[in-house]
Amino acid sequence: MTIAICLFITALAGAPVASATAPLAAETAPTVSPAALKLAATTNPAEGITSESDRLFTGGELAESMRADPEMAETEREYPGLIDHIAAQMRPTIERQVMASLPTLWNRLARIYDANLTPAEIDQAQRYYGSSAGSRLIRAVSRHFDYKPMLSESAQDEDVSTTSMRQGLAAGMPAIIAQMSSEDQAALMAFARTPTFTKIQKINPEIARVKAAWVNESTPEADAELEAVVTKAAEEFIAQKEAKK
Repeated sequence: MTIAICLFITALAGAPVASATAPLAAETAPTVSPAALKLAATTNPAEGITSESDRLFTGGELAESMRADPEMAETEREYPGLIDHIAAQMRPTIERQVMASLPTLWNRLARIYDANLTPAEIDQAQRYYGSSAGSRLIRAVSRHFDYKPMLSESAQDEDVSTTSMRQGLAAGMPAIIAQMSSEDQAALMAFARTPTFTKIQKINPEIARVKAAWVNESTPEADAELEAVVTKAAEEFIAQKEAKK
C-alpha cells in the first residue's frame, strides 16, 4: 500500500468540517464510550474550526464562491467590496454556530467507532491520531484541504456531498505528502499495517456520510440569525457607499 493511499484513508477520518451554513444545534445523543468520544474530538478538534475559518474568510475562499452567484456578482460590481464585507460579518456567527454544534458531530462519530471498533482498537487509533505524527497530519489536512468543490455545491443551493469532500481531500494530498517528514511517514505506515487501520478504511464511507449530513443540517432559528447578519451587513455597506456619492 503506497503512502498516498494510506494517507488518504487515514486523513479522511479527520477531514475538515467547517461549514459556511448554519449547522444543527447540539443534540442529546445516546450514551457513547468516553474513549470513542475522545477519538472523535481528536480527529475533529475544536481548534481546527478557527484555522479552517481563516482560510474560508480571511483567505477569501467563501467570498470567491459568493462571487460565482450572478446576482451577487452584479451587486458587487456596483458596490465594490460588498462581498468581502458580508463574509467578514458572517464569520463570528458561523463560527459560534459551528462550535455549538460540534459535540453533535462528535457523538455521531463516536457511535460509529463504538459500533465498529473494539475498545482496544479505539485506543490504538487514539494513540496514532493523538501522537505528534497524527496531530501534524490532522493539521496538515485542515491546512491543505480544498474547499472549492464543497463551496461550489453550496453556491448552487445544493447539499455538500461526500464526493466533494473526497475531491477536496484528494486535491490537497500532494501538499500534505510533501510536508510529511520521514518519521511521520513511518508512523503512518506502521499504523496502516494494523487491523484497526483496515477497519477504519471500511467505515470511512459512513464517517464521510455523517460529516456531510452534519454540514448540511440547519435550524430555522440559526438560518434566520445568519440571514439577519447578511441583510444588515449589506444594507449598511450599501448605505455608506450611497452616502459618498
